[in-house]
Amino acid sequence: MSNNTDNRIDILEGILLKLHHGADPESVQDEFNEYFTGVSAIEISMMEHQLMYGDSVITFQDVLKLCNVHANLFKGTIEDGKAPDADHPGHPVTVFKEENMALRSALLRINNILDTFEEMPVEELSDGMIKGLKRQYDIIGQFDNHYNRKEHLFFPVMESYGHDAPPKVMWAKDDEIRDLFKRAYKAMEKFPDIKFSKVRDTYEAFQFEFNEMIFKEEAILINILLESFNQLDWYNIALQCDNYGYAIIPPRETWEPENLADLLEEDTKKAEELTIQEVPTPTKSVQKTMNTVESKTIETRKITVNGGQFTVLWEPDETLDSSSNQIMNPTVPLSIGDGYLSLEQIKVIFDYIPVKVTFVDQNDIVQYFNHKKESSILPRHAENIGAKVEDVYPEAVWDTLEPIVQAFKDNTLTEESFWFEHESEFLYISYKALFNESGQYQGFVEIIQNIQPILDIQTDKWRNLLPQSKVDLTLKDPANLTQVNHKHQSQAESQVLQFGKGQLEFNWSVSNETVVNDPKDFSNEQLISIGEGYLSLKQVRLILDSMPFEITYVDGDHKFKYFNNIGPYDEMLFQRSPLEIGRDLEYCHPARVWPKVKRLSEDLQAQRRFIEPMWFSPGNKLIYILYIGAQDQNDNYHGIVETVQDASMYVELDGTEKRLY
Repeated sequence: MSNNTDNRIDILEGILLKLHHGADPESVQDEFNEYFTGVSAIEISMMEHQLMYGDSVITFQDVLKLCNVHANLFKGTIEDGKAPDADHPGHPVTVFKEENMALRSALLRINNILDTFEEMPVEELSDGMIKGLKRQYDIIGQFDNHYNRKEHLFFPVMESYGHDAPPKVMWAKDDEIRDLFKRAYKAMEKFPDIKFSKVRDTYEAFQFEFNEMIFKEEAILINILLESFNQLDWYNIALQCDNYGYAIIPPRETWEPENLADLLEEDTKKAEELTIQEVPTPTKSVQKTMNTVESKTIETRKITVNGGQFTVLWEPDETLDSSSNQIMNPTVPLSIGDGYLSLEQIKVIFDYIPVKVTFVDQNDIVQYFNHKKESSILPRHAENIGAKVEDVYPEAVWDTLEPIVQAFKDNTLTEESFWFEHESEFLYISYKALFNESGQYQGFVEIIQNIQPILDIQTDKWRNLLPQSKVDLTLKDPANLTQVNHKHQSQAESQVLQFGKGQLEFNWSVSNETVVNDPKDFSNEQLISIGEGYLSLKQVRLILDSMPFEITYVDGDHKFKYFNNIGPYDEMLFQRSPLEIGRDLEYCHPARVWPKVKRLSEDLQAQRRFIEPMWFSPGNKLIYILYIGAQDQNDNYHGIVETVQDASMYVELDGTEKRLY
């Protein structure tokens, strides 16, 4: 960093400290103009970051408190950034600026209406005039779409370029403005039963901060974006904008870079050049007692022992191709939907989501189940993997399921559900048909959820993040699982057979396994071992997207890695964006929420809490949330699994039943 930049940071810190101790802004204006005329938005961002996270006494709270004063000092002194296409219709920057123009016009209309109201006796105000004011408040309220796009699309990319201070400060100010608008809106709704001055005062408090934010966006934020983002960044943002909606005026047309094909090709090449460094290669200790072969022909081997001879016959599974001898490194991130998960993390999510899951493929073969101890109904065992589905269910259950499965295959039914009390639980069991992008049947998933905790909810408020008693969500002890030889059980298998006065031990392993460290060398169709079963990456995505709740996974380093897609982005209860993948957990939350989230994440990591339920009721919904800390058998922390669902449907089922058998 140059001496000139160091001097500027010292001067800026001095100015902020003077203001912090009560100096009048006008008293430092000349000093600022002398040193900061023509300063770039990038420099502002880096200085702000250093002051907040370095050794300076300036804290986040100081910068937030001085945010408007800070911004006013920069008015007229910042050079505009330049970027190709930024003024093109449909470009996110153009859309952003056009929205601000429309929002300013809405502010002006409200001011004009309020001026008229102030000049008229209350009794002369008609219902139509009051409704007109409310309509204008509703229009200006669309700024929330504007803010959401900024926070979920712009901020994650900013952070990837190292600009994490401005988003943190600006998001906090956004929330302050949201609160001011709520107060103003409530005052407007109570008029004329309250004094007009209350309506005017609350609106003007909102209007002042709102106008200040428009300045910060256009004079500081947009310049940082234009100086930092490349064309592909803007294209990816543009793809996601519709999911968050717009304020007052939607884009007039869709924008994409003229050289999009070249940009995408270049991006693909860069991705292919990125190799995963220093990934440890898993090793296996395998005892080879007989020759293994690669041929797919039936083979026999004779083994002579004292007192007799064994004949061993080998018949390979013709449904598998040579790629089945590949082993994916379990720590390498793989593309799953909009996120990235390693095989270890996929298993963590399946084992910690609060449901029992069984997957049956299109050939009616049980291919996977997760380990859940919550319910004793319809238990699963290792020998079920590879079995025909009708052999897994009790006859009474299969009599009910058989026509349902056939309807799935015929595409005349996509889902069927049952609910009933079982011991101390109230179970909701759903069967969902899974189809690929071409509409071809891929199998079905069985999901068993104990909804009794939801039915037991007595309050109607968001629960505080308070410590609670330990809840047992540990994985089933592997020692309790019977180790048997079944179809596709594992890459190394053993079995002991008793013969006469002795025994013969078979040890089998694939001799030509290839450890794959590069995700592009691994097929999405290839079956991979997950727990007791086997799934392809495509099947993993289909199953996770069929869950009755939104899933978000944050890894052990508190990085946002994955969310599922149970519906359109704009219909999500907790909206997520693919651009947020890789974002630090702290920056995924507004500043006022982060202290509580931080305490919860620390408790889950330290195992002071294992699971934390929360709920709240917006309108006619019951939003039920679980935060679950994930640990392996050795108590190693693997992150947090969050599930979010609208549970209002379950409440309506209380006292009713639709039995499976």
